[in-house]
Amino acid sequence: MKKIFLAGLATGLMMIGMAGSAQATLTSGDFRTESDLPDYGSVGPLVYQNLGAAINNGIELTVTEDTIPFQNPSNYSGAFGTMDYNPTSNILTITSQDNMDFQTFDAWMSNIIGDQGDMITNVSMLSNSLTDPIFDPSISFNADSIHISWNYRPDVFFFSEGIAEFQITTSTSAVPEPATMLLFGAGLAGLAAVGRKK
Repeated sequence: MKKIFLAGLATGLMMIGMAGSAQATLTSGDFRTESDLPDYGSVGPLVYQNLGAAINNGIELTVTEDTIPFQNPSNYSGAFGTMDYNPTSNILTITSQDNMDFQTFDAWMSNIIGDQGDMITNVSMLSNSLTDPIFDPSISFNADSIHISWNYRPDVFFFSEGIAEFQITTSTSAVPEPATMLLFGAGLAGLAAVGRKK
C-alpha cells in the first residue's frame, strides 16, 4: 500500500513538472514605448501605448508621424517605432521608423494574459540593429511583463531604422491531458507491483 501511495505521489509530481514546462500562448497585453532627452531639459517622455492589445499576427503597437502620442509634456518629436509580437514564434520585434535623437528609449509588454495561465520564464535578445550607435539594451521581466531599455546618457543616440528581436519563453500551469496522466500512472503502478513481488 505504501508503494502504491508513493507511486501516486510521484505521478502527481511528474504532472506538475510537465505542466510547468508546457508551451503557452500569449493572447493580450499592454504595449508601450517611451523616449526621452532627460539631460536636455525634458519634462517627461514621449509615450505611445496600446492597452489591452489583442496578440495575433498583426502589429500590436503602430507609431507613425500621424499617431497621437499618449503623453508628450515636452512637445518632443521623434523616436517613432512599432512593437510586434508573433504568437507562433514567441518573438517580439521592435522596429524603428525614424532617426531622431534621444537619450533613453524604453519598451514594455505588461499585464500579459495567456490562454493557459501562462508565465514568462525567459527573454533573450536574438538581434539588435535598432540604434546608432549599436549597443545592447538591458532586459528585465517577471511572470507577466517585459521591460527593454536603451540608455546612453549623457550622450544622445539615434534610431538606425533597423530592428531588435527578442525571444520570449513561456510556460503554463495547465494540467496535462488525461491520456498522458494515465500512462504515467499505469507505469508507476506497474513499478510498485514489481516492488511488492520482490
